[in-house]
Amino acid sequence: MVAMNLFANKNRQRGVMIIEVAIILPVFLALMIGGFELARYINLNEKLSRASVTVSDIVSRSNNLTEAQIQDVFFGVQTILSPYYGNGGSSRVIISSVTRPANQNPTVVWQRNGAGTLAAPSRVGVQGGTAVLPAGFTLANNESVIIAEIFYAFEPMFASSDLVAHRLYDRSLFRPRTANNIALAP
Repeated sequence: MVAMNLFANKNRQRGVMIIEVAIILPVFLALMIGGFELARYINLNEKLSRASVTVSDIVSRSNNLTEAQIQDVFFGVQTILSPYYGNGGSSRVIISSVTRPANQNPTVVWQRNGAGTLAAPSRVGVQGGTAVLPAGFTLANNESVIIAEIFYAFEPMFASSDLVAHRLYDRSLFRPRTANNIALAP
């Protein structure tokens, strides 16, 4: 009789343990997957910030650039965004040169985009149009700025839904270092 009670007690303990595992395991897995996705998201944001600063810094160091040099800069962005770059369908980089002619509104002098095929319009404006500068940022007469914008369509690995997926954006502004305006040659 005592042996049967011990055996029944052990079975009850195993049953309770299985129920506890069944309750805790999904919560534990959700926390682990969420932590992994959060780490990916933070790492990608840092890479986007680094890429936009690098692009505007490199472009602002030149007196003039060629289209080939701009393409080299876009290739560098692919390297910075690795391993997130993939085939380029989820990213886009837009480089704009903005100048404020004397007593006029800032204008987008030239603009190039690359490092991906994501459909994303520039938040600065279009080439030849009036530039939209960040709040609090002003240009003096005949002053220029290089603006690098980077867009990325973030999609989580484990929870692919429109609720979690969204577009990331980063921009960086640098004033040209060696010239007032940076010319773009073919």
